[in-house]
Amino acid sequence: MPLKLVVYAGTGSSHSWTWLADLLEANAFGDVRFLDEHSFAQSLSDQCSIAIISGGDAYAIASALSKDGFARLERFIRSGGGYVGICAGAYLPLPTSVPSMSEFNLCSTKIENIVQGLPTSESESPRLSVGYCDRRIIHPVRGEVLLSCGDVSVKAPVYGGPIFREPSDERVMGRFSGFTEKTEMQIDAQSAKEIVLGRPAVIETQHGKGRMLLLSPHLEHPLYPEANLLFMGLLRLPVGGDQSTAVTQPAADSSKGELSRAVSDLAVLLHGLEGRSFVIGNKIWDSERFLVLLEAVRKRFASLPGDVEDGLAARLHSIRMSLLDTPLDASESIDAVLDSLMCVTRDCVNLRFEHMSGGR
Repeated sequence: MPLKLVVYAGTGSSHSWTWLADLLEANAFGDVRFLDEHSFAQSLSDQCSIAIISGGDAYAIASALSKDGFARLERFIRSGGGYVGICAGAYLPLPTSVPSMSEFNLCSTKIENIVQGLPTSESESPRLSVGYCDRRIIHPVRGEVLLSCGDVSVKAPVYGGPIFREPSDERVMGRFSGFTEKTEMQIDAQSAKEIVLGRPAVIETQHGKGRMLLLSPHLEHPLYPEANLLFMGLLRLPVGGDQSTAVTQPAADSSKGELSRAVSDLAVLLHGLEGRSFVIGNKIWDSERFLVLLEAVRKRFASLPGDVEDGLAARLHSIRMSLLDTPLDASESIDAVLDSLMCVTRDCVNLRFEHMSGGR
């Protein structure tokens, strides 16, 4: 039976795809898989109806998908498939001449959060700005913001997503309407207001027979249930379902297992890295983000088939040993550790969803 959704969880993706896993599982939606760049591109035929690319490093994602992957994705959408781009995924279809991303110019809307001549230094955080040809994409605010979508008003976080200009051909589905006490100003408040407030935050466009939905904020974030409902509605996905198959199982059932020990040992090591951060591509990874990936494993492993536990445990032990042996200033080595953890998390989550969907 064809899968309804495929979610990009390959090179360049951040931990935010696990939020999609939590949301879809909570609504008993099992027909979804989380795929690396190769499997994601290959699945874009008759095997799914919606492809989702969430947060991460847009440049790394574009490079990983490459010209062939973008060509497959474009054909998929043009033939009637749906595309949902969140944060980094929302940047990918926008008009650009950047070589790695220029193969996927599927909509005409431009961005407001781009400047020329912004002073930079080697120590400037990618959370403030990233290079874009001879200009910079800036992120005026970070964290919780207010959004208005028709008659609905919700709070949701933004972590570097695009601030769209008013489109001429696309439909505005939601706007940035305000800040809260939790909004982190990354530039002066007046400039942030001028760049962000009233601007489109969610746009919808057609490409051939397909529908594209581009979202700057993370409506799927687990701490924002009202935004979650809005997200499911925008994707036209059912809410609820058979909750007996969707409930995330507690880890206590496997508390004496080797997999539980492997998760706990790696978690202790990652907690010890609190306060450290690593620049991988154009994204900052810290211990909290690694722990989100590990948590996605922990809260699902009790429901996994027993014959996979030892293999997953061995892989997690290997990741822990690699991290112990890795100099913390060696970005390439940290990148390799991240890739390994991403792969384990992806495999574990997919096993859970295969169980929910009856092994399809």
